[in-house]
Order: sequence, then structure tokens, then C-alpha cells
Amino acid sequence: MATVIGITVGKDTLLRLVRDLPAPHVGDVEVLGVDDFTLVQLNGHLYPHLIRLAHGESWGEQLSKAVDQ
Repeated sequence: MATVIGITVGKDTLLRLVRDLPAPHVGDVEVLGVDDFTLVQLNGHLYPHLIRLAHGESWGEQLSKAVDQ
């Protein structure tokens, strides 16, 4: 972009300027997405394990079950 507007700038300077920009206000999170699978190690191999929440069960409880298997 610097080339487009006709200026020369080093990559470190440009990166520092971008990092110094204030983070935009996002607002309240209404919906938080969670992956619906985890990887389980069995006999030295990793297998996907689908996560299904029972009524009233938390993600932490379900992940603990997956880890304990």
C-alpha cells in the first residue's frame, strides 16, 4: 500500500505502525462458536471425537469426559 501512495517505508516500521493502531470496539459477544469435535489419543493414534452436549451439561464437563476416555 505504501508503494501505491508513493512512499518508501521499511517492513518493520509498517508493522509497528499497524500494531500501534487501537483495537476496534467489538461489543458484547452474543454467540460464541465452539468446535464440535476434539482429538482423542488411543493406542498412539489421534482420532476425532464428536462432542454432543447432554441437556444442562457444560463444555468443560464434556471435554473432561473426552479426555478421560
